[in-house]
Amino acid sequence: MPSLTLIGQSLLSGLFIGGLYGLLGLGLSLTWGMLRLINLTFFALAFLGAYLTYQLATISGVDPLLTLALIIPCFFVLGVVLQFALARFGVNEFTSLLVTFGLTVIIESGIQWFWTADFRRLESWRVVDLGDAEDHLTRNSDFNRAPAMAHSADQGVGDRHLKSCSGHAANDANTGLRKERTPDEILM
Repeated sequence: MPSLTLIGQSLLSGLFIGGLYGLLGLGLSLTWGMLRLINLTFFALAFLGAYLTYQLATISGVDPLLTLALIIPCFFVLGVVLQFALARFGVNEFTSLLVTFGLTVIIESGIQWFWTADFRRLESWRVVDLGDAEDHLTRNSDFNRAPAMAHSADQGVGDRHLKSCSGHAANDANTGLRKERTPDEILM
């Protein structure tokens, strides 16, 4: 029987990889639907960004999340330059497929040449004790607020509703158990 840690890691890994594939597919869908260009370099640029994040984190010893403050703006500029070049040269649908496929092959070949095809692992500097995970998630106000905020944004509800949904749970002084505060208690 696999341990709960292994099951939890597998579930989180599946969610994150599925989210990554969904974002890549969304980018491809948006560029085709809005710009009528097939930009296959999204995939290669995503892998290049991951490898550059790995390289910066292992060489400099900086937290991988902090390296994203450098990587994301650089790749934004790279995407804007690529889009400008495609628009400047009047690339049509079929030509965009060929050009971006060629760029993808070049980028992926460069990745494989520089980093090789060896398995790599990036250790996290943050240690999470799964025994405290539930307590941490219930105390984290951003985690509690996210579903309410997403629902409110979807429904077009005003700030007052967001404030009423984003209250922190209070601890009962007698029992140590958590109790949810009412919207009136939150607004006071």
